[in-house]
Amino acid sequence: MGLIFTLLVASIGVQLKNQKENLDFSAKEILGSEYVEPVRTLLELVPQHRGMTNAFLNGNDDIESKILQRRDEIEGAFRVAFEMDQRLGSELDTTNKLRKIHDDWKSIKSLAFSLTADQSFTRHTELIDDILKLIVHIGNTSNLILDPDLDSFYSMDLVINKIPQLVEYMGQARGLASGIIANNGIASPKQQQRLIELTVAIDIAHNGVTASYHSGASASQEFSRVLGAQDNKAEAAIDAFVKSFNAVKNGQYRDSSTEFFTSSSNAINESFKLYDEADHFLHTLLERRVNSLSLSFYIIASLTIISILLVVFTGLTISRNILRTIRECLSSFAAISNGDYKKTLAMRGNNELSELTRSITSMRIKIGFDVEDATKKAASATRIKEALDNVSANVMVADRD
Repeated sequence: MGLIFTLLVASIGVQLKNQKENLDFSAKEILGSEYVEPVRTLLELVPQHRGMTNAFLNGNDDIESKILQRRDEIEGAFRVAFEMDQRLGSELDTTNKLRKIHDDWKSIKSLAFSLTADQSFTRHTELIDDILKLIVHIGNTSNLILDPDLDSFYSMDLVINKIPQLVEYMGQARGLASGIIANNGIASPKQQQRLIELTVAIDIAHNGVTASYHSGASASQEFSRVLGAQDNKAEAAIDAFVKSFNAVKNGQYRDSSTEFFTSSSNAINESFKLYDEADHFLHTLLERRVNSLSLSFYIIASLTIISILLVVFTGLTISRNILRTIRECLSSFAAISNGDYKKTLAMRGNNELSELTRSITSMRIKIGFDVEDATKKAASATRIKEALDNVSANVMVADRD
């Protein structure tokens, strides 16, 4: 019985350990979901600064005030990111990466207007690439990349992998095309080659977003219900952006660089709205899972503790009954050894202990009768001896035969 109980407790202990590991795993995913929010803001604002700066360095002086405004917004986003890093940086190993990104940003900000358009664009792109790497790093260190459920996995894939890469390619295309338009719409051979490369890159990244969305929608009706409307808006905006971008590539775009920047920003903004909804949905799924795992863990733990207490209480009760019966049996043996054959034993239940008490009781009764019979016979023999001793005449004692 003890062995069975030990094995049962060990099995429950292993189950609780696994439940706690799953709980901690999902709780860490929530940390990653929280951390990417301020980084996502940087991913939106820095490409805007790149595109505006590129247009400015290519001759669009009207955009300078917007560039300065965007710088202030980027500094605000960094402050929020550092606040988040102060809380979660040690857990997700992000502090050094975030500091490097901020240092690179300060360098770009101080030199932006003194660089050539190509130099500025390259420096910005390298900075944005580090931001993308930070998002992937957060996905890795927070367990998001290993999410086990399909609906949350494809939400994570949109947030960590697919949408950030798509908006970066569209951001590069927006900045490059805005500069070309500001420079009379004439692309150099190098720029033309890059326009072609970005066309292919955007197509591949867009297909990746579409594939992840449809996979998630196939796996979960809730996924489709929550993200479907915004996915349709993003798709329409991206199609319009690709059409305008192809017009720039083919030398057929006729509006200003500011108008192109504004219209192309709509596709990026709609993509970021899809990102935000996917991130919110992911956060909701993770919180729901953590709450469910927490409830299961505490229910199992509580039932285990109650079971252990009941087993301990039952064991103590049984032990007390056993010890009491043994003490009563020993007391009965002591009474018998002292000639007391009247001491009774309580016979409770129908088990080994009750069998023992019944056997002792039977033995006590038998020994009592035997002793009483022997005592009577001894008393009778004594009376005959005394009678014979007191008879003065010769008496012959013979049996009847």
